[in-house]
Amino acid sequence: MKPSTLIKRGWCQGNYAKTKNGRPTKVNSKAAVKFCILGAIQRSGISTIHVNMDVLRIVRKLHGNKFDSLSVFNDLPGRKKKDVIKVLKLAGL
Repeated sequence: MKPSTLIKRGWCQGNYAKTKNGRPTKVNSKAAVKFCILGAIQRSGISTIHVNMDVLRIVRKLHGNKFDSLSVFNDLPGRKKKDVIKVLKLAGL
């Protein structure tokens, strides 16, 4: 499943993945239903090293060079799920 689809179904901040009750869990757990941007990429089975850099370039293009990681982008207070989905879609994910 594409990372953007996973995020549409359930997005979280502060952990790679969470259960429906909001408890942290492993990305590959059957109980995982909410994902951060990195958790969604990892869960989709995409090789993360190159993809993360490509996605980070898109984040910087849209939101400025203030972000040094996807985690910082995802977890920023006030960040919206739609912002994360937009970045993933622009990356073809």
